[in-house]
Amino acid sequence: MSLFNEVQTRRQVLRKDPSQLAGFNILTLLVGELETASKRDGSEITDDKVVAVAKKLIKSNDETLRLKAGAGAEKLVVENEVLRTLLPQELSEDQLLKILAEAKPGNIGEAMKHLNGQYAGQFDKGLASRVAKQFLS
Repeated sequence: MSLFNEVQTRRQVLRKDPSQLAGFNILTLLVGELETASKRDGSEITDDKVVAVAKKLIKSNDETLRLKAGAGAEKLVVENEVLRTLLPQELSEDQLLKILAEAKPGNIGEAMKHLNGQYAGQFDKGLASRVAKQFLS
């Protein structure tokens, strides 16, 4: 089952539970964003696109939480929890070091290119950059 189909299935389940309104609403927004982008590009909705849009929504919610820590904050936290369940598990610092040790990049550009090519969407780019700098020094 594709990730997009999983999102739609989860959305239908949450729709039936009034206590899960925030989760239903954020998944509805996610589906809408994905369908709009798909129609605009004329492309299919891939798992990578689902992950990218989910990350974008999480980032937006995090920014809103940072600026407005009062009313509505709980709803945004719940939305982020629902969205994070869709993301693949990120590589740890140890896993990144192991990957870089096997790849033996000559500079940080090669290291990041290797990680992006092989493990796109599976790591935090800030962490990967720090690990690569540490590895190369």
